Amino acid sequence: MIDKMTKMIDVFNQNPWVIFLCFCITILGLILAIAFFYASRKKKDFRYSYNSNQLIKDFTQQIDGLNISYKSESIESLTVTKYVFWNKGNETINYSDFPSTSKLKIKIKKDFKILDSNIIFTKNDINNVKCELINNEEVLLMFDYLDKGEGFVVQLIHTSPNNKDLYVDGTIKGIGDISKRIIHFEPTYIRFLDKRLSKTGNDRRKAQIALKVMGWLTIFLGIVFLIYSVMVLIKGNMKSVDIIMSFICSILYFIIGIPFVRSSVPIYFKNFYERIR
Repeated sequence: MIDKMTKMIDVFNQNPWVIFLCFCITILGLILAIAFFYASRKKKDFRYSYNSNQLIKDFTQQIDGLNISYKSESIESLTVTKYVFWNKGNETINYSDFPSTSKLKIKIKKDFKILDSNIIFTKNDINNVKCELINNEEVLLMFDYLDKGEGFVVQLIHTSPNNKDLYVDGTIKGIGDISKRIIHFEPTYIRFLDKRLSKTGNDRRKAQIALKVMGWLTIFLGIVFLIYSVMVLIKGNMKSVDIIMSFICSILYFIIGIPFVRSSVPIYFKNFYERIR
């Protein structure tokens, strides 16, 4: 009996596919254990993002005698900015989580005005999301609660020529200052692809789907290179330099692909992605 067990172990040790399979199962088990651990943790995570479309830019200075007004108020520039806010964590966020001295607001810098504000989309109407424009300087945002994945889109019309003059203010108990909780595409190559895809006739929501598909394909190529590298390493029929280069290619694919997948404004906030035409 012991001899048979020994022979079976020897057969397993001599078969590179068995070794590779055990390696994959071990790595997969480790990944799943880490994923389940983080998924089971209670976590508050409030996020936001924004995009802008400038409709009017200093036309009154370029053309003598031209006067443009919005609701009877004379303007030189007009920009529409959409903000999306949502609960990315798995713990409910209540409006009472904002201290009375630091409520959720969108503010604009001096010399500019917020002319109008509207809630244009809510994931769940029960959240009772509202907004209030105060002195054309700030917008107070209110809701009863936000469960996991729930959120809303607010649209602002303002006189700033860009979105750099707008900023989010507020504090949540257990999270802190939310002005730094912004999500956007950091890598230049993703911003470039996002703009190119949006200009080909697709709205930005479709562009986001395309970017995510690109990300998963890139990650898949990284996995293929990783598997190939491990197989070659086990067989030992390739030079060390080639194996190292294969591992480097795998890592590069992961580095490039993961930011695509993590571009994380939920796609169901469709009003956020629609452009003003």
